[in-house]
Amino acid sequence: MCAKAPYDKPLLVLALAKQLYQDEQKDAAIRALEELANHWNKRINPIPHSTGKEMVPPSTKEPGRICAKVLLKLGEWTEHKARNANILPAGELSFVQQQVSPPYRTSRDNRPPETIAFENTINFYQQAAKYDPDWHKVWHKLASTHFYAVCRERPHPRIIHQKEKPPVLSKQVPASKRAMPVIKPASPPPPAQKSPQPAAFHSSTNTEPLSVDCNSCEVYIDCPVPPPLGSLIGLGPMPNFSSPSPAQPYHHHPSPLAFPSGNTMYLEHAAQAVTCFSKALMTSPGSRLEDTLRLMQLWFDFGEHDSVYYALSDNIFDLPVTTWLEAIPQLMARLDCPHDQRSVQLVLRVLGEIAKHRPQAIIYALTVASRSSDEHRSKNAHMVLDKMMEYHSKLVGEAKLVTEELVRCAILWHEQWHDALDDASRVYFHDNNVQAMFDALRNMNEMMQKGAPTTMKEHSFQQTYSADLKEAGQYVIAFESSGNVKDLNQAWEIYCAVFKKLRDQLATLNSLDLVYVSPNLVSAKDLELVVPGTYDPSAPIVSIQSFSSKMSVITSKQRPRKMMIRGSNGLDYQFLLKGHEDPRQDERVMQLFGLVNTLLANNSETCRRNLTIQRYSIVALSKDSGLIGWVPNCDTLHTLVKEYREKKAKIPLSIEHKTLQKLTQDTERLTTMQKLQCFESALAATQGEDLRQVLWLKSPSSEVWFDRRTNYTRSVACMSMVGYILGLGDRHPSNLMLDRLTGKIVHIDFGDCFEVAMLREKFPERVPFRLTRMLINAMEVTGLDGVFNYTAERVLKMLRTNQESLLAVLEAFVYDPVINWRLVEGMKKDPKAKKEPGGGRAHVIATVNAVLPSTSTTDSIMETIKRKLDGTEFAQNDGSNPLEALAVADQLALLVEQATSSTNLCQSYIGWCPFW
Repeated sequence: MCAKAPYDKPLLVLALAKQLYQDEQKDAAIRALEELANHWNKRINPIPHSTGKEMVPPSTKEPGRICAKVLLKLGEWTEHKARNANILPAGELSFVQQQVSPPYRTSRDNRPPETIAFENTINFYQQAAKYDPDWHKVWHKLASTHFYAVCRERPHPRIIHQKEKPPVLSKQVPASKRAMPVIKPASPPPPAQKSPQPAAFHSSTNTEPLSVDCNSCEVYIDCPVPPPLGSLIGLGPMPNFSSPSPAQPYHHHPSPLAFPSGNTMYLEHAAQAVTCFSKALMTSPGSRLEDTLRLMQLWFDFGEHDSVYYALSDNIFDLPVTTWLEAIPQLMARLDCPHDQRSVQLVLRVLGEIAKHRPQAIIYALTVASRSSDEHRSKNAHMVLDKMMEYHSKLVGEAKLVTEELVRCAILWHEQWHDALDDASRVYFHDNNVQAMFDALRNMNEMMQKGAPTTMKEHSFQQTYSADLKEAGQYVIAFESSGNVKDLNQAWEIYCAVFKKLRDQLATLNSLDLVYVSPNLVSAKDLELVVPGTYDPSAPIVSIQSFSSKMSVITSKQRPRKMMIRGSNGLDYQFLLKGHEDPRQDERVMQLFGLVNTLLANNSETCRRNLTIQRYSIVALSKDSGLIGWVPNCDTLHTLVKEYREKKAKIPLSIEHKTLQKLTQDTERLTTMQKLQCFESALAATQGEDLRQVLWLKSPSSEVWFDRRTNYTRSVACMSMVGYILGLGDRHPSNLMLDRLTGKIVHIDFGDCFEVAMLREKFPERVPFRLTRMLINAMEVTGLDGVFNYTAERVLKMLRTNQESLLAVLEAFVYDPVINWRLVEGMKKDPKAKKEPGGGRAHVIATVNAVLPSTSTTDSIMETIKRKLDGTEFAQNDGSNPLEALAVADQLALLVEQATSSTNLCQSYIGWCPFW
């Protein structure tokens, strides 16, 4: 083929080379493309330069695009071959060799094969970028290679002993905010190239490249506090090459694994990666969240270094403002840092641009942050709001009013005192923690003293309970000063009486009239402020016209409110106003689902099967309250089963549980085999046909039933695979909803991610996703062997193919300083304790002094995710050979076996309802 290739038909040659490559004739495929690239280069540049100067780019776009495609494919194959076969790839192209500066070619033969292969790879990508500078894919690969080179080349953090003073940078960041000990480079890194043009990547000042990959080496670094957003340390040293991503040439040290003191090459890679990611974002035809998050990782980890700072300053402000809208949660998380840090100053400038040009996109987040108890967060947010006031003063005022009043409605004074007394009694009587009790009560007493009642509901509370609470507070103060237990007992007699009254009053709370709880919302009409969660930069703004006069209170432990806001378009928008819970983790999960939906829509095997994951808007109002978009036409599985058993089957809702209780009262002390026997006896009490019958009975015709059943099975399969990668747990029947119209399964409450449910101390989960008999029976005759397996296999294959994009989002998730402390708390959580009322305030008390998970913990989480996406999670590593990836079908079969194993299900917490 190589001798007779019709080079006048380059796309045909490219297709034939791809076929050769698939047929394992990889050397022949690479040679064919090399000859094709050399042939077209001669047509574009008929007189090659022998001086080593740069070639002139093609004058027409088509030849340039052809050369770019060929070079890109050569780079990918060279990279893949060197990574997998660990042998030296084919020689460089003659015209690519001309681009390597002579000083770095003198010692060429002395460099290891990995270095030569890496240099060949990035030279291919460099030339592809030169031939087609408007091609997003080329810039993405260049940026990714530099990114992984940073991960590979940066020095490991060293332990600073007590007598050793840490090195100081030109602008030292407080130790409490730094991600890890800072190692001062031996010499200041040179400024990055300011020009984003491809020519900058071919300068003779460039040094030789590093060998990079993210899958072969495992080095764990244990730091007390993980770096924000996604430390590049957390990725671990990268193996020889990173999967579909390369970069620019740089000087290589004698060994790819050597980290000599004073090494600053990783900073040059970081600066070049910033430039390349910026170019990728500017040339991208649509949203590229993964590129944005990678850029922000470099920004937040290395923004204090001169070369990276200058690269950021020269590039990020050329990006469209809309680039940052998807990453607003990550930008807002950086407001917790001192504003004198240069990287934070850049964040404030970006937020200032968003506040000026897209104020509706950020107004809620800024308003909430301005009321934060964190000094830096509040101060930084006020700085941006002050800038916004110059252009949108009315909008800022409206946002302040609306968010304050919604928080007031989310948690009434009655509920605050009820939960505080409940928590104080628990820590005092159960845990014997007197100080925690004092802290809880002191905070509430101070709140009453500072906050004068402003609504009729608050006036009513003060008139009813103020005298008793003040009297009890005086007894508590007397006990603190005298230590007389009688004073404390007297205080608790009063507190118990108040608690009982509050409990009875809240039990009858089923609706709230805004006139009594928030008259300001009643009078708020025709606002400029956008309806929460509806902002779309490509659509007209839907502003708030009015608020519904009543809120219905849902009868659950946390008593969320269902409310309605009328928009300026005449439509009503329903929300769940929720207190006692931090909504920010769910907000990050919605980010991930947005990326997954994009990948599903762009994949040829999944785009035709309606596999999108149901998302809903989440707007944080404070650290423990938020507005959640109402998902219409949905019921939880618990509600559907309860309704079916009461009205149709005429059997008790908890019949399986009662059967289990007849056999044993204490399942915790049973052995696994005893649990299995009891579990199988409980299963025998019913057939598990409830959900199947619900789908049939609620369908008006067989055609509708068939469509709903198909949608149901596909949605279960899709979300099972995504939940497996995310490590999503706590999938009990109240966290799964069924769409009454489409039949799709909708998931809610994403508080347990990254397998914390499997790692918790009490009742750890043993299954990768929920696939109990009730879910399987609803799939009808084919069960798991039909639509489920077909869909799950293709979704898992899609996730593995696009692992780079997924890892970019998940790394930002794991290392986000706003939420990563929940990883520790989730591992210690007792499923029973989660159902207790007042969980929000107890959670705050318990985590005031919580320690963030160590870098080794977060590294382990990311390593698990990578192994899932590589298909090596089930492989046994003896250390002698690399892990062998399972085929997608084999990986799926093992997962289904785990999820349906009765041995695993019988060890679940009873509230998880494993027998359903």
